[in-house]
Amino acid sequence: MNIEHKMPEAYLKHKVFDDLKYMKEFYDSISMSCFCFVATGTHGINNYASYVYSAIEGTLDSITICCTKVTSVRHKIKKMNPS
Repeated sequence: MNIEHKMPEAYLKHKVFDDLKYMKEFYDSISMSCFCFVATGTHGINNYASYVYSAIEGTLDSITICCTKVTSVRHKIKKMNPS
């Protein structure tokens, strides 16, 4: 059973979420911009930089998800141990 806990509105409006959104958009745009350039110094790996920037964007997306959609594990533990 997966119970999601909605975070308070004040928490979700924290500046860090704007910063995460800005950084995700930045890394998305830079990964698309550098996709047409061929990486030098590596043979057999075409345009690794685009994949690196895309991975950073994905990591930032995961951080955002972890911060906004928290499963209520603490709530379950408190129900089991109501001390």
